[in-house]
Amino acid sequence: MGENLLNDHRLFNEGDHLDGRPEPMRKSGRVCNPGRIVRAAEERFAQAGPNPVSLADLCVAAGVSKSALYLAFESWCSEPPIAYFHKRRLTQARSRLLNTEHRRGAVKNAALSVGLTELGRFSNDYRWLFGESPSTTLSRSVI
Repeated sequence: MGENLLNDHRLFNEGDHLDGRPEPMRKSGRVCNPGRIVRAAEERFAQAGPNPVSLADLCVAAGVSKSALYLAFESWCSEPPIAYFHKRRLTQARSRLLNTEHRRGAVKNAALSVGLTELGRFSNDYRWLFGESPSTTLSRSVI
């Protein structure tokens, strides 16, 4: 038992990482780096602006299948891609609310400007994520 247990390769599955970084995924004999996949999807999302982005768009941009996209986001972001980008849009709307003057239609404009067109869902999701309504955030605006 004098062996150093950390050096005993039998304790780990092939490909396990001690440094906490996600393991590259293998797909059809090629290696798909989750970080590269997520970055490519983020670039596509940024290019779209407030316009809708489908899973197919993200897959094409990253050059991977739907399942590879999901695996990359689960390993890199701990959530599916659509949920990740929905939170990004909610965060963008929050930033706009905090940096706009309190006026009629400001909440609606903030939501629409980042591509959130279902205003009831926007309000519910916003409250769930940030713990307050969009109008409460607006009332704390710095402008």
